[in-house]
This record gives sequence, structure tokens and C-alpha cells, in this order.
Amino acid sequence: MTDAPEARSAAKTPRLGLWLAGLTALAVIVYAGWWFAAAGLLKGEAERWIAGQEQDGFTLAHAAPVVAGFPGKITVTYADWSFTAPTTRGGGTWRTPHVEVSAEPWSPLRFTVDLSGTHTISGVWTPLDAPATVTATRAVMQPRLTTEGRIGELNVEIKELLVGGVAPSPALAGLEDGALLIARDDKADTPTWRITLALTNWHAPAIENPTGFGPNIRAMHFDADLKGALPTGTLPEALNAWREGGGTLEVRTFAFDWPPLSVAATGTFALDEKLQPVGALTATFAGFSETLSALAQDNTINRDNADAAQTVLNLLARKPEGGGPPELRISVTVQNSRLYLGPVPLTDVPQVQWPQDLKLP
Repeated sequence: MTDAPEARSAAKTPRLGLWLAGLTALAVIVYAGWWFAAAGLLKGEAERWIAGQEQDGFTLAHAAPVVAGFPGKITVTYADWSFTAPTTRGGGTWRTPHVEVSAEPWSPLRFTVDLSGTHTISGVWTPLDAPATVTATRAVMQPRLTTEGRIGELNVEIKELLVGGVAPSPALAGLEDGALLIARDDKADTPTWRITLALTNWHAPAIENPTGFGPNIRAMHFDADLKGALPTGTLPEALNAWREGGGTLEVRTFAFDWPPLSVAATGTFALDEKLQPVGALTATFAGFSETLSALAQDNTINRDNADAAQTVLNLLARKPEGGGPPELRISVTVQNSRLYLGPVPLTDVPQVQWPQDLKLP
């Protein structure tokens, strides 16, 4: 009689194993279905963007997209990528061996566009028949799409960027590190976008620096809130509507280090009726005396204006408590296309020519 419980237990064991095997198989099937559905969604978003560019007159060419990565990260790769603007927009062309779009299967609307490597660009800052080379050891964009298909956040990260000119000319510019974050603040009372930009060791070998300045901009950090709704339409139309709606750019931090000049500032900017920038910053300058002398020697600003500014600003400057060169805390204003340092008009501000054919989505 003692063998009966053991027999029943032995009979249950295979059934339990079958249940576990069945559940495992079901989980695999469900996950595989989810993965391929997410891959289709990611590929569909990429194809939708491509179709939108073609509808706007751009010409795109590439090999058939390759979807890979199962069961891990989804990747959609476009080899032999070519993107050409219409002649009405200059006809420039961008080519690269491959563009890769990737995402985790559980979050296909938060994807990464990997542009690392070598690119050739013609007709933008070089003639159409003289392509320039752009390289980056890392260049990625990470947009986050809303359920409506609009961008709710954008991250850009760049490392060791080199922008070339027409060979054999020297490189036009280089950047050690760069990062950009644009994110919508859904908790703000008014439509708000947070913009953060950080650059390290920016240099332009092909451009002669103003006399007295170092070869590299060591660092720049910009943190601001763009407040006010930006409607769809052409850029000038959208900016005009933004201006009429009381839109402002609230600068939380602007820090800039280009020896001998360093700046730290906060303030507010807007646009006037001609869509030109107007605004005021409260800024702290170090190395301002050497900077004014260098700009006047380079004929960037008028010598008389530089001398007048030096006289006034030297009276206002103070030695920092911890020692070091004098620092100047003063207002910087832009009004009627004129730049003022305190009460002193310093130089004219070039007119901003907004692209007429650029449309905001």
C-alpha cells in the first residue's frame, strides 16, 4: 500500500514538467511576437520619416533596411545612405556608409540613431563638386516620441568630431565632446522646452583666431527654458506667432571660457517685430580688458569704442576675494541690433536671416 502515494507523486511530476515547458514555450512565443511587433514599429517610424523628407522634395537612396538583434536590442540598418536636398535648398548631398537605428524591444518609441563614423558632405560649406569629410568616433541622437508621433525629448552626444574642408585644406573645426538635450517640460504652466548644450575644446584650425585669443574654446555651457508655444509652419511664421504669444528664452546659465575671456551670465531674450533678438543678461566677465584690446587690435570692434569701454569698465571691476584678475559684473543688452556692455554701445549685431523654407513639424 505504501507504493500508491509514490506512484501518484511520480505521475504528477511529468505533468508539472509539461506545464512548465508549455508556459516557457508560450512566453517565448509572446516575447517573439512582441519583439517583431516592436521591430516593425521602429522600422515604420524610420520609413515614415523618410517618406516625409521625400514629400518635402529631398532625395534619399539606401540599400534595403536590415532588421536584426533578436532577442535583444532591435537594430534597423540602412547601408549606402545618401540624402540630397532639392535645388531650391542648395542641392547639397550627405553620404555615409551606414545609418543605424536601434531601440530596446520594450521601448521602441525611445530609439537611438547612430551616425558614428565618416560622412561626406558637398554643397553646404563647399562646392557641390568638392565634398568635405566629417568624422566622429561617436555621434548619436536619441529622440523620444510621444504617442502622437511628435518629439518629446532629444539627446545628442558627440565625441571627437572633425569637420573637414576641401582637400588638402586643413580641417575647418573640431570638437572633443559635445552634448545637447532638448526636452519638453510637461509640468510647466506654459509650453516649455528645456535646452542644455555643453561643448568641450572647440577649435577651428582653418579660421584665424582674433589676435590674443587662445586656439581653443575650452568649454561652453548653456542651459535655458524656451517658453511659449511654437506652432507648425515655416520657421519665420512659427517664430512670429511665438513672439506675438509672449514667447521668451529664459537663460538659466551661460558659461564660456575662451582665454583670455571667461563669462558667466543669466538673463532673458525675445524677438522684436523684425524677428531680431532683443534681451538683457547679467554677466560676470574675467579677462575683459585683454579681450577688448585683442578685439580692437583685430579690428573686430572700433578702437575708440574699445578705449571708452575700457575706461568705464575698469572703474566698475572688482578683485575677487580669492585673488585673480579683476572681474566685472555688468548688464549686457541687445536692442535695435546693437550690443551694449553696461551703458556703452560696443558693436552692431548682424541681422539674423531665418530660413524661409524650413518648416517646423
